[in-house]
Amino acid sequence: MAINDFASLLQLTATLSIAFVAVEYVKSFTQTLCERFFKFNRFLAKKLGACRASMVDKDTLSSLQPVYVGNNNSTRNRIEQAKRDYESIEKEIKNKEDEMTGKMTSACQARSMPSICFFISVSSFALLFSGAIENRFLHFAHYFCSIFCIASIVYLLAGWIYGEHENPRRFCNFASFRNATLGFIILASLSVVAALALMFLFPSCFDSIFDATWWWLLMVYVVFSFANYCIFFRKIGKSVNALKQEVCTFVNDVQPRCNESTAEIDKLLKTQQVIIEIMSDDQKPNPDNSKDAMS
Repeated sequence: MAINDFASLLQLTATLSIAFVAVEYVKSFTQTLCERFFKFNRFLAKKLGACRASMVDKDTLSSLQPVYVGNNNSTRNRIEQAKRDYESIEKEIKNKEDEMTGKMTSACQARSMPSICFFISVSSFALLFSGAIENRFLHFAHYFCSIFCIASIVYLLAGWIYGEHENPRRFCNFASFRNATLGFIILASLSVVAALALMFLFPSCFDSIFDATWWWLLMVYVVFSFANYCIFFRKIGKSVNALKQEVCTFVNDVQPRCNESTAEIDKLLKTQQVIIEIMSDDQKPNPDNSKDAMS
């Protein structure tokens, strides 16, 4: 078994990762993931649409007219209050829709994905280079491969854990290409130094430890490289689920107000209809009065 046996896999991870380095492409990919796979926009429209559907339409609201009872009483104030409540709820739903759309864009950004993919890409190229010199410098290539794979795996784990923090520390900003480049240079340099030191200071370690472990470490690195996409897929899915829960909470809070608004407007409409019917009846000629007049 040789490092070059992994050449195809390493080339695939490098090529696939480099495609995601472009920030705009990542944004487009993650946005499409939210919209097409997790279907957040459809979920948002469905939930908020249910609130809107439970309320009366604007034409019905505008048809409300004040009804006068006696000399000083009317429904004018209640109609105005009902209209204000309706507009307030409608505005609140619209603001929530805009807010959640903005949050979806932010949740689907995957800020650290481009830089981590860049790190995987250059790391894979470094391992391909070690495979190129394996025939001539066998021990060094395997030492370097083992140490660098361990360091890269640790970097990926740290990136997955801390990469999406909104306010990362200066030297722990895994969303920065500068930090990813410095991280690769430092880890690669330390791996070269450690490999050379082990070769000259502890040459027997090769037969006892690294000869049996470098293959497994390289395989774990390859698995982690492909798992990177699954991790970010899961992160985005978790963010979208949190947004869906927030939408459900909002709907549960606003739905009773929608129902109350509809009930109040229906009551005013019925009152208006009853008064109109009474006024219509009053305007009809009374048969008894007509008979009295003829007699």
